[in-house]
Amino acid sequence: MGASSETGEHPVVEVEFGTSPGFRIWGLLGGLALIVAGVALIVYLGRRASFKIGGALTVFGLILLWRSGRVKGAQISAQGTRLWTYTGWFFGGERFVLPRDIHSIALGDNKGKFTMILHLRDGQSHTLPNEWAAIKDAQHYIDQTAKMYGVGAGAEITDEKLLREAAELLKAERFFVVPRYSTRADGERLLFEQDDAPMGEVRVLNGIFQGSKAEIADGPGGLDSNGPRWRLQKSFWGGLSVKDGAIDAGKIAVSKAFTGQRCELQWTDPQKKAWSAVFTSDESDRDPFSMKLYFGLPEGLGKRGARERMAGQQGEAVLMAVVDGPANAFTVDVADERVWPWVRLALAAIWLERRPDFKFSGE
Repeated sequence: MGASSETGEHPVVEVEFGTSPGFRIWGLLGGLALIVAGVALIVYLGRRASFKIGGALTVFGLILLWRSGRVKGAQISAQGTRLWTYTGWFFGGERFVLPRDIHSIALGDNKGKFTMILHLRDGQSHTLPNEWAAIKDAQHYIDQTAKMYGVGAGAEITDEKLLREAAELLKAERFFVVPRYSTRADGERLLFEQDDAPMGEVRVLNGIFQGSKAEIADGPGGLDSNGPRWRLQKSFWGGLSVKDGAIDAGKIAVSKAFTGQRCELQWTDPQKKAWSAVFTSDESDRDPFSMKLYFGLPEGLGKRGARERMAGQQGEAVLMAVVDGPANAFTVDVADERVWPWVRLALAAIWLERRPDFKFSGE
């Protein structure tokens, strides 16, 4: 998404958010070309296969037209910030803001995610198009850009709940996860690291005849040295069964949106306390994605009666971890080390139920 380097006193930040302005042109031309090709196949060939291919081309063309019809983005560099917004392919424009015209940079919020706001000296404000689930990522760009431009940085979060979560997650430990694939028999492994040291792993096997299942290592050494602590098995009737060693540890209830871009998980620990996780993505291939893990049931998850009952037993839901980033290399921010096993359990469940469609790092 971007890069930064140290030059002299302040870091030099070069990053682009949103959609490139050129996408509106080639998206328009490409969309029209696909529609024309699709209609031509249907009209002139008239075969059954032509209807399928032509219909698919037409649908893809319409999607491309829709996505390129509104383009918004920003490019940050040492020379200043370039902003652009186009609607209907040709209506809109670009603006270049010099560093001396920027008054301050603020951390904002939008529907549970963090944003970056530029406040200009002429009184105008611009919210950059990128949004972050993890506050550390948003704060990183805000702090570095503010230092580069020599302006102040602040916070303007309007959601009180998100403000409390932000305060907790700013102090969270950060881990990195890199998926790896070796052979069909070994499956896919999610390798957890911190400061280049291994911090455990999850192995996922997706198959038709042997079923879809996952194994989770008990310690940082991984499955080869520790063996699996938990085993997850995907049920034909929905949900996931969990085994702790040889003991049946219950089930993970799974609720999935029809489009596949949202997945909700619910389970209870051995002390009968409720946990939950919410996986979301703005993309059809679910890459990049974010996942929030809660102790309890947050607002909007599950039935109202269940939320109120759990709140009475264990208090209001508390955000304990945030997973965010591209699927081939993402981050995990953990507010409390006691939730570390549940983060791995939730990610194993997501990989079984709604695995993002991505290329492995280095491919």
